[in-house]
Amino acid sequence: MHELSLAQNIIDSVREHVGDDRLPKVTEVVMEVGTASGVVGESLQFAYEAIVQGTPLASSVMTMHSVPFTVTCHACGTESESPAGYMVCPNCDSMDVSVVKGAEMILKQIVLNDD
Repeated sequence: MHELSLAQNIIDSVREHVGDDRLPKVTEVVMEVGTASGVVGESLQFAYEAIVQGTPLASSVMTMHSVPFTVTCHACGTESESPAGYMVCPNCDSMDVSVVKGAEMILKQIVLNDD
């Protein structure tokens, strides 16, 4: 279950960005996860919730937004969503494609309650 180490890396990144003194103010961690990233969203969510228990991040939630796997075809010039990891243009069946998005996992936003 590599999602456990990914969740720990996310928490470490949050700590680096906001500092230990502001961790209790974190209310939400927003992630973008590509459909071809190899990450199982439910497992990542479970791992995050398990790791933050009993820590200053215990009241925070992780929100994940799915990023569809998208390719650009160099043969016909179209940009199309494709089944995750399928490196063929759905428009013309060419294999001359490049990945535009959908293989990434990005820490998009850290929401703080600064009241």
